[in-house]
Order: sequence, then structure tokens, then C-alpha cells
Amino acid sequence: MTTHETKHGPVELWEVKPNRVSLRALPGLKVEALAIIEGEGITTGPLLEEAPHGSLLRAEVIDQRQHPGDSITGLAARIYEHAAHAEEYRRLAAIDRAMDMMAELGALVAIFDVYRQASTEKAQAGAKSAKSRGGVRQAVQAINAKLKGVDPRNRVNIIVQRAAAQGVMVTPRYVRLVIAEKRN
Repeated sequence: MTTHETKHGPVELWEVKPNRVSLRALPGLKVEALAIIEGEGITTGPLLEEAPHGSLLRAEVIDQRQHPGDSITGLAARIYEHAAHAEEYRRLAAIDRAMDMMAELGALVAIFDVYRQASTEKAQAGAKSAKSRGGVRQAVQAINAKLKGVDPRNRVNIIVQRAAAQGVMVTPRYVRLVIAEKRN
């Protein structure tokens, strides 16, 4: 993000990279998407063995785990599915379908990149803010304290999401450590 002074005051401009979707980029996009999904603790292997084009993966992430379709994790699942379908349509010589899928994939990746850029900047600002408020650990503990009635199996993901909304980026592993520490 860059700030420019104008006669009407400062204006923030975000750098958006040119579309990074191409046929050559499809395998890399799938790997990147899986890394995001697996980073949320979702095991992808069995889902992809049963439905290699990502439909079960998307259903698990969005429908079962209830990550919104426009969240970073939801977008990652949709990106994987679209990339896998584009590859298969191309292999089957269904060029019109492959092109349609690539166009949709381009839009998803553009949104994904903007969200990740915003998330990174928000996390950096949040980390500075959390340090001044007593640290990331205290932020996790404060969120956890408000979730006493929530099923412990869902608590970690909720804490990660609420912390991110406050600009504090934490991993599910870190949250589990802080919660376990609190109990001892």
C-alpha cells in the first residue's frame, strides 16, 4: 500500500499484481491453495482421492467447516476446484469450458490476492497493537474467555478467526498451546 498526498488529503493506493493465472500456473495455484487449507488443520488427501477435482474439498471447507466462500480459506478451496476443473477441461479438449473456468479462476485469484495483501497489512498493524496491549497471548486468552459455552472442538478456529478480525494473526497450533497453558 502506498500513500499519496493530494489536494484533498492523503490517498491510499493498493498495489494489485497483474493476473497471475495461466495454464502454466495452475499446478502452483493448486499447491498454494492446499497449503492455505491444510494450514487450517483440514486434511486434504482423502477428500482429493475421492474427488480429485476438488468438489468434496470445497464442500468440506465451505459447507462442513463453515469458512465463508469469500474468506481466504474459502477462496483457496474454490481456487483449487476451479484450477483442477480447468486442467481437466483442457485435457478433454473442452476448450470453451476450460476458458470459462480460467476466467472465473482469474477473478477468484484477484480477490484472493487482495484479501491476502490486506490481511498481511492488518496482521502487521495488529501485531504492533497487540504488543502494546500486552501481547498476542493475552489477546488469545481474552477471546477464549468469551467462548466458555462454545464446543471445544470449534473453539480454536473461532479464536483464530476473531483474532484475525482484530488484526492479530495466530496459528491454530499456537491457540491450542495457549489454551492448554491456561488450563494448567
